[in-house]
Amino acid sequence: MGRWLWAVIALTCAVWGTHAQNCRRQADVTFVIDGSSGLTTPEFNNLLSLIKNFAITKSASPTSTLFASLIVVSDGQEKRTPLTDNMDEFIQEVDDVRFRAGASFASHTGIELAFNDLLLKTSPAGTLKLIIVLASQPSTSPETVRSNADFARDIGLRIAAVGLKNMPEDRLLVMGGSRSNVYRIPNVLSATSLPFIDLDLDGVDCPDGTGPNTPPTTRPTTPTTRPPTTPTTRRPTTPTTRRPTTPTTQRPTTPTTRRPTTPTTRRPTTPTTRRPTTPTTRRPTTPTTRRPTTPTTRRTVRTTRRTPSTRRPTTPRTTVPTTFKPLPTETLCNGANVVGGVGYTAHPTEPDSYIQCYYIPQTGNRDKRATLEQSLSMLASNIIAVVRQCSYGLYWNQATRTCENYNSVRSVGDACATSKELSRPINGNCRGYFRCVNKRSVPSCCPYGTTYTKFGCMACATCHDSCNMAVGTQYACMRYPVWDDMTSYRAWQWNKDGGDYVNKPCPNSCYYNLASCDCAYKPWENRTADTVCVPSIDIDARTNPFNLFETKNVNTQQTGDFLFNSPDSIILLESPVSFDGYNGPAVIQLRYMEMTELTSRKALLSSRPCTRAGYLLLTVDRESILLEVSTESGTLTFLRVPTVGFKPNEFKTVRVVDNNDYITLSVSNGQDAYIARDRAPTNPYLSCGLDIGSAQFVDNFQGRVSSFSLYQCVPDEWAA
Repeated sequence: MGRWLWAVIALTCAVWGTHAQNCRRQADVTFVIDGSSGLTTPEFNNLLSLIKNFAITKSASPTSTLFASLIVVSDGQEKRTPLTDNMDEFIQEVDDVRFRAGASFASHTGIELAFNDLLLKTSPAGTLKLIIVLASQPSTSPETVRSNADFARDIGLRIAAVGLKNMPEDRLLVMGGSRSNVYRIPNVLSATSLPFIDLDLDGVDCPDGTGPNTPPTTRPTTPTTRPPTTPTTRRPTTPTTRRPTTPTTQRPTTPTTRRPTTPTTRRPTTPTTRRPTTPTTRRPTTPTTRRPTTPTTRRTVRTTRRTPSTRRPTTPRTTVPTTFKPLPTETLCNGANVVGGVGYTAHPTEPDSYIQCYYIPQTGNRDKRATLEQSLSMLASNIIAVVRQCSYGLYWNQATRTCENYNSVRSVGDACATSKELSRPINGNCRGYFRCVNKRSVPSCCPYGTTYTKFGCMACATCHDSCNMAVGTQYACMRYPVWDDMTSYRAWQWNKDGGDYVNKPCPNSCYYNLASCDCAYKPWENRTADTVCVPSIDIDARTNPFNLFETKNVNTQQTGDFLFNSPDSIILLESPVSFDGYNGPAVIQLRYMEMTELTSRKALLSSRPCTRAGYLLLTVDRESILLEVSTESGTLTFLRVPTVGFKPNEFKTVRVVDNNDYITLSVSNGQDAYIARDRAPTNPYLSCGLDIGSAQFVDNFQGRVSSFSLYQCVPDEWAA
């Protein structure tokens, strides 16, 4: 999602286990240092020196590698350096830090930035990923600290919380998770080193099998290769008293005699003495009489009896279909709990969403049915399933048909139960996202002034959505459509006999929008009576305005369909002059059919990348259609509707209606339809053209497209 760079995060974080002297070849460490007024300038500068000494010490072995970075946080981010194994560069970055003494320490922001950097760092298996937080005062957002720290641990990161001065113990435990990860520096100014934090680095924290004198033999070599300014000025306190003595006395004696003997005699002798001696003496005698006879006879028996050539190729083929569950043959409204003529059912993958099913009356004259179909965008004739979303922090409870606090609801379907993703966005909230914890979605939120992306929370000055969790119970939509009058709706009204549903009119220039459960402005109302909304682009394989588009590896069929039968099939739709900078209402409609059952997400439509246009991406997978679009504020919003119950070998019509304020996404097979709507003032995305069946970072669509239409207006009585 979000430019489909989700796949970039290849989570190679090694889960930090017990300290069983598991010698590691690499550690990735990010320091989060308090830049607030809880410290003085001399204390802050001494902390920087301690960090540099720690990094130099831990990177001293040639048999292991340390990647280090630094994040300075006060009220917000002050400094953020990249992870590097070049200690000279790291020390230079640390030397460039200036103390600003902010009013508070936003440790939650520091932890979030740190785990974003560590996640993006691709490292070998077994690499320790560690966040070292040095805090002098508690964060102003303790709940967010707990949430971010828990999330970091859930994805395999370790946090070492170092309390400076009088930092409360309980706040350190929240960050560290256990007392074994909590450390203290009571007097920052007089401290000569950071607390000992075991990284299990080979040749540094744990022996490499050559005895206790191994680390001193390797460490003197590293400082000599470094610039003389860095090591000599940085180690007057702790390292100098320890290191010069040990290496200088041992170098002439132990290292020189030991290194040639132990490593060379050990590594060459073990492989060489073992392979030439043991195998050669054994193979001519016992193994030759045994191995050539038994294995060869066994192999010949296998070829004659088991016939692997006919059996083995069939094994992968029979297992491929079992990796995907069979596609449902009924829509999600099948089996819904029907109350008052409206069906209620939980969303199959989104615990904060639910579906209301509206059953279109099948009786009545043709005029009523025609009016009904027009008011519902003419996409369905049987059932309309509206995807609705609970407020932030609430999950749908199917038993009570209400939205309730997520802690009190055990949802039936959850994307975290089957997805390998660690997080995903919350629709309609630029700061909100779900963390996958124990295969369950947990609502979380980015700091104010940042927006959620798959790379983590990134700075965004225009993202101001609230993450205050709703309190109490939220009821489902209780307004029903008047099937033969799109300007009215039915709502409950109390009377002396108890009450009943009555028809109520919408205000002037408004109609009842089923997707929003409210009266909405008619986007077509401002047109004159003699103006008819017609498509600016309307193409199929028979009426082919070739001046508007170009096809690549797309076959045209006599039926009027475009056949996308190649992995690189694409229709390049050029942008007319009227589209350049166009930010008015727009409607996009595409009729498609898959070639086979989908096994991954495919691109149906995308805006062409350019600097003067926004971003739009429409994709389809086995059971849903996803729309992603950039907004005026620079954030990315999305809408997803299911396609459950729709067959791959039938045509589906997908429609995007953008009225400059709200976006409506719907898909229909001609009988049933799914629809969703959300507020999203979009950034113009038509300026540089559109690509049908193709997009960056997504596999191309393979199947049939029978028609494509694009309007620069909203046709009469189309739901927008």
